Amino acid sequence: FDQIGTGSYEYYENEDETRVKHGKFLVRFEKSRFKREITGSYKDGKKEGEWIIRDIITEKTNYAKHCEMSITYKDDVFHGPCKFVKNVVNNKFTITCTFDNGRLAGDFSMEHMDKWEEGITKYVNGTIGTSGLPEGIWTIKQKGGIEITQKRLYLYGGLIAVEEQDLSTGDKYI
Repeated sequence: FDQIGTGSYEYYENEDETRVKHGKFLVRFEKSRFKREITGSYKDGKKEGEWIIRDIITEKTNYAKHCEMSITYKDDVFHGPCKFVKNVVNNKFTITCTFDNGRLAGDFSMEHMDKWEEGITKYVNGTIGTSGLPEGIWTIKQKGGIEITQKRLYLYGGLIAVEEQDLSTGDKYI
């Protein structure tokens, strides 16, 4: 493991002179053309607010891959919006969701763009219930090539029904 890292954080010392992280946090890793940075903040020793992990691209190549993620903490637990983007060669994945006290809940979306498949992009949108399971109607779409729309109905995480439409023919299947 030959990566070189640097970092800094803010803190205060409590009564027994123990450091308690409080304030800004930053760490960077470097290896030749690869750089990754993690930023966030602490409040009384616990992660708080938005934390960002991102790769810093210094040169463009056909085979470049990089990630970026932002996630929100409250009292050292995932709580609030989250976004994850990953670029690998000619694919791009984007996931947007929300956490509620460490559990996925609320709106969820995913987009996958594949440049190898003539610009086909796939979308998934739905809601995650307070149980952490899919709820209600989820929509899955494929744009580019043969376009397809699928709607899925979930109840307590169980798949109840699926409706699919082939947009090239207009045919619907339930």
